[in-house]
Amino acid sequence: FFSLESLYFALLWSLVSAVCFEKDKDAFQCSMGTPNSQMEDDTSFPQTLDGFGYTFNENGELQDKEGRPFQFVVRENDRKYNQKHYEALGKVLDEEIFKLLESDCGLQKIDIPIDRRDDEPSGFFFASEDYKSNEEKLLVIIHGSGVVRAGQWSRRLIINNNLEQGSQISYIKKAKELGYAVVVTNGNYNTVDTDECQRVPIRGSGTPEEHMEHIWNHYLSECQAQFIDVVAHSYGGVVTIYWLAKYPEAQKRVRKIAYTDSVHSISLQIADEEAQIWFRQRAINWVSSNKAVGKKVRSLNQYDVVCVSAGTPTHEETSWMSFQQIFDFFQSELNSGKFMETLQRKVEEKEAVDKKEKVEEGEKTEETEGETPMDVDPSAKEGEEGEGSSTSEVEKIVEAVCD
Repeated sequence: FFSLESLYFALLWSLVSAVCFEKDKDAFQCSMGTPNSQMEDDTSFPQTLDGFGYTFNENGELQDKEGRPFQFVVRENDRKYNQKHYEALGKVLDEEIFKLLESDCGLQKIDIPIDRRDDEPSGFFFASEDYKSNEEKLLVIIHGSGVVRAGQWSRRLIINNNLEQGSQISYIKKAKELGYAVVVTNGNYNTVDTDECQRVPIRGSGTPEEHMEHIWNHYLSECQAQFIDVVAHSYGGVVTIYWLAKYPEAQKRVRKIAYTDSVHSISLQIADEEAQIWFRQRAINWVSSNKAVGKKVRSLNQYDVVCVSAGTPTHEETSWMSFQQIFDFFQSELNSGKFMETLQRKVEEKEAVDKKEKVEEGEKTEETEGETPMDVDPSAKEGEEGEGSSTSEVEKIVEAVCD
């Protein structure tokens, strides 16, 4: 029988999984719209980034020709148009990221299904040229649910912040620098819309899970790498467990898994206790939290993998914020438990140093205040002290939200 905690978590996980598929369904509507909506609004948008008047500057920030950042409001008091403009820009950005994966990261685009016919729709994923021949190591990168495509963690961060925070480019470059072969999945590209606005599913890629399954069966299973590491964001964690639970031969090849705010549930997705233990020994989940990056966070499910803070309460920022620690984890010879213990010591040491610096800074402030000239209003100093006072942090338990 299930405990109340298990039943609660099962309900929560099921709800999250459903929301992850339904939340962004409007973003997948045919660009032509339904016949009725097309009659009401035949608005067309540019098909290129330049057509929208934007470009990425040298810092990877999206800006217009005058150097101004992205502006959501294009038409005053017309949210419907502004939202459509935003979504159309997002689709153009998908293509820009694909180009960067090839030109800037040196990846190749691989069409699927492997035996596709000329008259059927196709999907694709990206991989380094040595993804089969690299005899040492391979990194598989799996994004979350929603509108994101291959090479993206978050469309919002790409548009409003920069490429480093919102894309997977920094992960790909770092992995190649460390000698990894790289595979970047594209699990949300599941259908193709025809001119008649009919949605046709892509064989071998109808769902994120099916996409991962097809890539494993026809591509990754043939790789020569001694081991495979995985980084998976949000719903990508669900996909990862589905893949490895279904294919024990894949599980034998995987060495470490880094989740970023994953919404998976090992106890619900895997019945075998030994397999659950296997995941707990190899995986860490960097979750959204107000705590310092790397600080241990209580998991909603005691049977799941160890959770540490990504150093941000924002779901889509977790991959970017945990970047360095994830590669430290991959480069370490320690399993997840031992690495976590080492990580906690480092975090505590840093907190102690930061606390000491704050105390010393406070003492210096008091000395300075003692020398305050008579013609200076002392109340101003008191106000500044208030800003420096510490406040208690409220831990944010892992948010199961979509990208």
